[in-house]
Amino acid sequence: ASNNLTAPSNLLATRGGSTKAQRIDLSWADNSTGEAKFVIERSTTSDFTSNLVTYEVSANTISYRDTAVQQKTTYYYRVVAVDPSGTRSAPSNVVSVTTK
Repeated sequence: ASNNLTAPSNLLATRGGSTKAQRIDLSWADNSTGEAKFVIERSTTSDFTSNLVTYEVSANTISYRDTAVQQKTTYYYRVVAVDPSGTRSAPSNVVSVTTK
């Protein structure tokens, strides 16, 4: 079986919830076939070097709700597809959201 790992695209992030219980809803387009999972990377810097947090979601997932966010913080996100052998696709576009 051939895996076609293409970078996810159209990553969008939207802040929601009340000020005390904020969330960031992410959505993206799944352009890969044969991926095992997606890895969502979150950082407080656009080069993903500070406070890096990763979330894993299953194959064919196209959304994630991040509820582990602090107030008055800017978060940057990107998503990669990962195949069963651990090979990673190129990353999606980067989006940022600032919480209230």
